[in-house]
Amino acid sequence: MDNAIRHASGSPGSVRLSVVQDQTRGTVELHVIDDGGGVPEAVRTQIFEPFFTTHHLGTGLGLFIARELCEANGASLELASDADRGHFIIAGRSDTCLLSEANVAHAAN
Repeated sequence: MDNAIRHASGSPGSVRLSVVQDQTRGTVELHVIDDGGGVPEAVRTQIFEPFFTTHHLGTGLGLFIARELCEANGASLELASDADRGHFIIAGRSDTCLLSEANVAHAAN
């Protein structure tokens, strides 16, 4: 969220969260989307590497640690292919997710 907020325009609705549940596949996805300029093509393959940063005060550990935590808990963290905005997806199995169907429906609205 910090990255999304930092890179977004700051206007209302500039950062969105959405939850998508696929009952057929048994998965749930959390999408974090901002209206910033997206991740430049030149660094897309590097952003999850430890100590890689594009921010002058950054440590380059945020996305690396976030991905490691996801993987340690049976989930994944990926950068979506949207070129014009920031869009990250955390995906995991819905049978290990604590969201109820009512919460998922509410979050999607």
